[in-house]
Amino acid sequence: MSEDDAANSVVVKGTLVEFKKAMIGIVGSEISFYRLSDHKLLTTFKAEVPFKRSPLNKDRNVGENTGGWTAFEIQRALKKL
Repeated sequence: MSEDDAANSVVVKGTLVEFKKAMIGIVGSEISFYRLSDHKLLTTFKAEVPFKRSPLNKDRNVGENTGGWTAFEIQRALKKL
């Protein structure tokens, strides 16, 4: 890894802040980006990802779906940096 790569690297920190169970549930998380070189906070945003409730949905199904959408939200936020 070169010095330029390290200077442009970020750390992603995520915290689950809410889990609402309804017909359309919501998993809310707070995502923060920190610069690796000096640990400076670059940005923070909240991602609220909906999921459809079903008796066939197990925790794994909900986690895989919301994880994919959260990754998409992170990707969008990184493009704005």
